[in-house]
Formats: sequence, structure tokens, C-alpha cells
Amino acid sequence: MTTTAPLKPMSLETILSGSWTLFRRNWIVALPMVFVTIGLFVAVAIVVVVAAVSGLAITTAKGAPSPGFVAALAVGYLICLALFALAALAATAATYGMADAAWERGTATFADGAAVVGTRTGALFVAVIGFVGAGIVMLILLIPTLGIAMLALPVVTMYVLPAVLCGGYGGFDAFRESWRLVRRYLGTSAIAILILLAIQYLITMVMYVGILPLEFGIGAAASGSGHAPNLGLVIPLFVLLGVVLIVTVGLLYAFAGYHTLAIVGLYRWLRARAAAEDAAALVAGPGAVPGVPLSAAPEPPAAL
Repeated sequence: MTTTAPLKPMSLETILSGSWTLFRRNWIVALPMVFVTIGLFVAVAIVVVVAAVSGLAITTAKGAPSPGFVAALAVGYLICLALFALAALAATAATYGMADAAWERGTATFADGAAVVGTRTGALFVAVIGFVGAGIVMLILLIPTLGIAMLALPVVTMYVLPAVLCGGYGGFDAFRESWRLVRRYLGTSAIAILILLAIQYLITMVMYVGILPLEFGIGAAASGSGHAPNLGLVIPLFVLLGVVLIVTVGLLYAFAGYHTLAIVGLYRWLRARAAAEDAAALVAGPGAVPGVPLSAAPEPPAAL
């Protein structure tokens, strides 16, 4: 884990393109959350099977599931959700740890993620509490600000996670660090968020375009105008729907890995830039105008 990257002549374009290059070489940054999601589904399946096999699935006289079965499922689901929340925290820490290592030396391993999980998960939990508080404030200000609060929250807090997991800040101090960088480089930060949101929106639209026609086709083939379902058409459509779901979900997880690399790279660059500008201002004296032009010639990170 690194705290401040050396300042290099870079740009937002360099960060975004470099993030894609790093992701192609270090696609494992997307795997921690994939493992957690798979684990959740497996855990839920185990809960259902155990509750059924234990005899709790005996129905009542009215044919409804027994209270014991319902209670067992409820408790099992709550336990699964609690474990999923803890695993998601660890997966987030691991993802950011690997992304930071990828920017630092060009490659990332699961050991890099495990190191961050062991040292920064507590601070990440505190940051999650801060996000909950920020969300409550956003809801309070939603109507008075005509929705601006909802648009501002993702921008203002965009560097909180990298500040906690890559910069070594405490959970609440990371919000101040994020606000410091966003306020200082608002244009760059806002453009970066808009680009990443546009990519995510595009992937989501591709998912809907691929899924909705198949769902309508399955519904039409299953109804069959009052006749028996056309299994020769329904089964291939179900298979195709499954393939489309797997591909689109895979794209979303891949984008999550790329998004993490982009945010971490942006944080490293802007934090180093701010430190260099402050140092230059101190050397030049109070009358100097600090700043490094955003138009500096783009150059790929040394790790690439």
C-alpha cells in the first residue's frame, strides 16, 4: 500500500486509459466481490436445504409452510445477510488494495488485497457509518435542494474509499480528504464521475436490450395462445437468456474492477498533484500562484 504517488505529467485521459491497461493485466481485482456473491447464493441454498431436510418444511393443515420452517428461513437469511455485509467489506478492501498495488508496480496479487483487509477493514467500517450519515443528510436536503444533493453526494464522496484503503486515512477523516480534493479539482472529478456513470449506464442498457426481448419471447412461447407451451422454443430461449445474464453480469463485475482502478488512479494523481502544488507554493512564497496546468502532456504511469 502506498500513501502518495510521485507526481508525473498526467491527465484524466491518461488515468482512464491506464486503468483499462491495468485491468487487462490485473483482472483479478474484480474477483473478490464475485467470490462474495457466489458465496451468498451458496449460503442461501444451504439454508433452504438444511431447513427442508431437517423436517421443518412440514406444511400446516391449510397447506402453508410450518412456522418452524418460516422461522428457520428468516433466521438463516439474516445470518447470511450479516455474513455477506462483512464479506463485502473485506472484498472492497481487497479490491482497493489490489488496485493500489497495480498502480504502484503494474501488477497485483491476492496477497496485496489480503494485506489491506487485515489493516484497513476497521477504518472502512467507520467510513460506511459515515456514508450512512451522509445518505441521511442527502435525503433531508433532497427536496430543499431540488435534487442537487443527490447529484452532489457521489462527487463529494468519490475519494473516501481510496483515502481510507490506499491513503491510510481514518473513516471520518477520509470524508474531509475527499472534500479537499473534490473542492480543489472539481472539474476533473466531476468529468471523471460522469464518464464512469456513462459507461455503467451503457452496460445497463445493453443488458436490458438483451434481456427484455427474450423475456417477452419466453412469455409468448409459454402461453401459446391457449395451447400447450412450445417447449422447442421456450427451452432455447431460456438457455439464451441465461447466457445473456451471465455475460451482462460479468460485464458489470468487470466494470466494477475498472471503476476501482480509475478512482484509485485518480486519487493517487490528484493527491500527489496537490502535495506538489503546496510544496511549490511554499518555496515560491505567498505572492506566487500555485498550480500545475491540467494541460500537462499525458504520459502513461511508470508501472505500465
